[in-house]
Amino acid sequence: RTPLNAIVGFSQLLAERIDPRERHELVEIIDSNNSDVASIDQWIILDLAKLNLVRWISSSRYEHKRGDQ
Repeated sequence: RTPLNAIVGFSQLLAERIDPRERHELVEIIDSNNSDVASIDQWIILDLAKLNLVRWISSSRYEHKRGDQ
């Protein structure tokens, strides 16, 4: 269902397979899903950074308004 599930599942299959062609195909699938996981991680980190920035800006504006009173 997810890239991480595919990595785990195909890694287990890889440990059981002996045919070199099958192994090569499984390694390609694992590598592709590994790239997907890395991409997802990058987006999550960027989203968290944006949320922290918005929180900081909101906090700064609130403090600025409180200081004017």
